[in-house]
Amino acid sequence: MTKSLDRIFKFGKFLSLTPTYAHPQITLFLKLYALLVALSITAALATTMTKRNFYYMKSAVGGLLDANLLAFNYSTVAVIFCKCEQWHRLVFNLKIVVANLKPTTISHRICIFVVVQLVGVVIIVASLQTWLELLGIEFLQKHHVQYFQLYLLFTYNTFLCVIASLILAMYRRLSLSLSHVNTTIFKDLQRTVKTLDNFLHFLKDTVDIFNDIFGWPIALSVSYTTLHILNDCYSIFLRSSFYKNDDNIARKLTADVSLALLFFIGTVVLIIICDSILIEAEKILSLSQKLRKKFKRSGPQVRDNLFAFGNSVIENFPKFSAARFFEIKRSIILRILGTITTFLIVMIQFRLNV
Repeated sequence: MTKSLDRIFKFGKFLSLTPTYAHPQITLFLKLYALLVALSITAALATTMTKRNFYYMKSAVGGLLDANLLAFNYSTVAVIFCKCEQWHRLVFNLKIVVANLKPTTISHRICIFVVVQLVGVVIIVASLQTWLELLGIEFLQKHHVQYFQLYLLFTYNTFLCVIASLILAMYRRLSLSLSHVNTTIFKDLQRTVKTLDNFLHFLKDTVDIFNDIFGWPIALSVSYTTLHILNDCYSIFLRSSFYKNDDNIARKLTADVSLALLFFIGTVVLIIICDSILIEAEKILSLSQKLRKKFKRSGPQVRDNLFAFGNSVIENFPKFSAARFFEIKRSIILRILGTITTFLIVMIQFRLNV
């Protein structure tokens, strides 16, 4: 399983997104390589920008999308340059997590990563192919850099989902261990509680490192997803209002919507995984409180151990944050949908007033 994980991390290294799993040290070569990729994207993007035609609101949203993608590219470079120690600690912790999980759990996640990559590539290529057939080679000259950036963002989100899912699997294992602990044998209970206490502290540290490394990329990913959907909503509004007789409108809408859904679903999956970790931590907290109540009349040593364990669960409760802009939990999905709904209402009112 370690070799399989190392292969997908090597793929991330090839895209200048991550160090390797087996040797997480960030070398000078990797730093220069990541910077070179970002500078190449910037130069190519500047060239393609001169060939585009922007108008009204579309220009504003399109400009924000380009700026957001470019900021994301440089945020990944900043991670490579400035988070060397954190990367090393994260990979070290992941190796401990992997060693304590079943091989099937790891293999399932690797298979999902490969399948999701294939699906993402198919959708991105299909969207590009559609616009190439409709607009010709000129479209590729204007937007080839953007599609490469989209693939980098998509792949980075997939990596984040894999890492977060490994942490989730470990929390689920701890929750299951605590729910099946033999409460009739004091030594078994004491040993389990002590082991769980150590793991909870370890996992809280892992989550903090995750936040430290990926805070900015996640924030920019969420903002890009929102802007992308807003941009597509505006495109749909324009085509349905002014291009009703366009024979290719269905193909255009399919290309836009499929790409928007790809990033929306990817962002939602990452948010749900992070929220699921919080749910598992809440289960552990609830179980610790039930144990405390069950043994409230036991000897002082048992009560003290369970009381200390309950406090430890609270102190080591995980919290995911996107560069401290917002906490990553399910309410973020509603906020994204709320922003989109507000935008659609404004568009409908604008259409009615025309």
